[in-house]
Amino acid sequence: MSQKDQQVHDTTLKLGLKDYSSAQFYGSPRVAANPKGGRIICGVANVKNGLGGYIGYQAYAIQYIPANPNYTPLLYMGAVAQIDCKGAGIDQSVNPVL
Repeated sequence: MSQKDQQVHDTTLKLGLKDYSSAQFYGSPRVAANPKGGRIICGVANVKNGLGGYIGYQAYAIQYIPANPNYTPLLYMGAVAQIDCKGAGIDQSVNPVL
């Protein structure tokens, strides 16, 4: 992961999650060229919902276009993130052994 990728990853999660400081990450995020254009950063996390309970480990994806500074990175989680990551060649397991 490049320094730019890491910066986009960290900033997007800090701004996009309700309680970033309580997020539990599994493994390391991975980066690939996004078949839809730009780049995709994929990972697995357990985050809190609006009521303060953990939702369980789920795949997340961040899409962004490095060449376009006006493009706001897009963060999404769940089945769609897992499908998009797999389409980019990243198979993220969402069944961590704890």
